[in-house]
Amino acid sequence: TLTPTEHDRRASMALALPAPSAGAFALTPRVFGAVGATGRVRAGGAEWSFAGEARLVELPTKRVALPSGEGRLVVEAEGGPVALDRVLLAPALPSAPPALAPARGPTRRRGP
Repeated sequence: TLTPTEHDRRASMALALPAPSAGAFALTPRVFGAVGATGRVRAGGAEWSFAGEARLVELPTKRVALPSGEGRLVVEAEGGPVALDRVLLAPALPSAPPALAPARGPTRRRGP
């Protein structure tokens, strides 16, 4: 649990996030925040913000880019305690290919 002090209403911590290889992963954090607290989780270029609801909340899965070995996961709290319950890390599904432009019919040339 990450609890800000009365003097400083903010607190943060950084955790090692092991990655088996460099690349894209799907990351799903589950957090808890006391009523009145706000929190933020950051990792691999993605960011989640949440408001405390006095219950566990699974944040949306996001695609993150991690280096081989170890990345960083940062948790921040403001206005009250927050906790990181778990982090699910899985290989990311390939991105969908870009949509192709609609095919055009034959063009007609005007001229003499």
